[in-house]
Amino acid sequence: MSKFAFTGVKKMSEALCEAQSLLKEYISPPIVGGSVKGRIYQAAHHVGFTFSRTHTLWYGNARRVDAEEIDRLRAAAVKKAATMSTDKSNGQDFWATVTELRSQIDELKSRIEYLDRISRGNG
Repeated sequence: MSKFAFTGVKKMSEALCEAQSLLKEYISPPIVGGSVKGRIYQAAHHVGFTFSRTHTLWYGNARRVDAEEIDRLRAAAVKKAATMSTDKSNGQDFWATVTELRSQIDELKSRIEYLDRISRGNG
């Protein structure tokens, strides 16, 4: 076999694999009905990279990844995770508020029924 034989396997550096993973999984996770192009634009916005740089990292076509870029990606992933946990807790607060409002509505309904019965003389 020739020493110039093409194996068809493309090796990616650890840094490029990490960059790709951070972009796809943490910074711009999949959303229902969302396009990949939209996710790349979103990731570029969060990290502060150009669309073309984010695109090459996303698809693993970058020739190199600087340490500063990895640091920015990690920081953006941490920030996104913090935002998501805050959003989840806000969602829990929202449902707690909804439950409380429903109980208040039920109480008001019972008071209205009571006052209605009294006004009719059935109280």
